[in-house]
Amino acid sequence: MHVVLGYVGRRFDREVEALVKGWCWGHSYRAISGSTSLSNHSSGTAIDLNAPRHPLGKAGTFTATQRSHIRSILDACDGVVRWGGDYSGRKDEMHFEINVRPGDARLAALAARLGGSGGSDGSGGGGTPAPATVTWTTVRRGASGFRVTAVQHLLRQRGQSLTVDGAFGPTTQSRVQSFQRSRGLTADGVVGPKTWSALVVSVRRGSTGQAVVATQKLLTLHGYRLTADGVLGAATASKVQAFQQSRTLSADGIVGVRTWAKLTA
Repeated sequence: MHVVLGYVGRRFDREVEALVKGWCWGHSYRAISGSTSLSNHSSGTAIDLNAPRHPLGKAGTFTATQRSHIRSILDACDGVVRWGGDYSGRKDEMHFEINVRPGDARLAALAARLGGSGGSDGSGGGGTPAPATVTWTTVRRGASGFRVTAVQHLLRQRGQSLTVDGAFGPTTQSRVQSFQRSRGLTADGVVGPKTWSALVVSVRRGSTGQAVVATQKLLTLHGYRLTADGVLGAATASKVQAFQQSRTLSADGIVGVRTWAKLTA
């Protein structure tokens, strides 16, 4: 469990907001606030991140971009981790918890995939980030085709202004570099694993925008014909699930890191 929750904390620190010393909590033998039942903190199956900034009972403490990154982290955890911001009742946006019972094979499989048997030097023991678990196809200036089209739509989703023409020319390179600088990446204008991982946006039913357009175009390319209207409705969600099943991914209809990697392979 510490491997999985450690992974969540590290990605949160890198992608959502920097963790603040003294504001993050883990194991604590106590009852749930307002209840006599023991909290899952008592069993070491939950963490609270930057708690004072995201107080219990308050919703909307993260920006839309931050929530997108949280979704990406959750997607990478295959349903093993639940976020308190998704509670149907009182929200707890600081809170992340293991969402399966002890002994569940999914927990062991996720821990193994994240490097649970490794050490504490960042190369194992949960230190492996999501990009290391998937294979990305690098694209750079001079490239053309569906991957470039996807990059251009995703850049537009991220607020960069450019024409989607499927050609990786000087303007696209410049926009990639601008995006890389905004994320603290090496601004080489090459869309490799780290840039892909930062660029993709997790989308699901109800999502709209340029990332959805890219998803729809990529699905059509793979034989799942759709109208690229930028709305992830029932038809698109169904095609996402069909594609995921064809690639032995979790068929949850959510286009997260691994689904993006397969779509752009």
